[in-house]
Amino acid sequence: MEKVIINSYEEFEKLVGQQIGVSDYLEVSQERINLFADATLDHQWIHVDTERAKVESPYHSTIAHGYLTLSLLPYMWNQIIEVNNLKMMINYGMDKMKFGQAVLPGQSVRMVASFIL
Repeated sequence: MEKVIINSYEEFEKLVGQQIGVSDYLEVSQERINLFADATLDHQWIHVDTERAKVESPYHSTIAHGYLTLSLLPYMWNQIIEVNNLKMMINYGMDKMKFGQAVLPGQSVRMVASFIL
């Protein structure tokens, strides 16, 4: 799917109720998980201790931090849409964020963006 370019509010408004686009898949490797643990100081065994996770985790594997998968959204969003004529774009927040399933090392994630009011 081609990247959507928005140059005005009117162009953006035309996307209400539509799927904007789909990003490429991005692999979440154990190395990426470990680097995120280092960056956030969150070294819980379920994320970084592969041997313990094989035995004690219900997934029989480590899992990615939920906030790691969340932090990948800006990268994937940039593959889908480009918004021009802005002084700056900020993250306003999220009201109903849920992590529906665990992401295991070696799995890939992608973003599907829709404009819903």
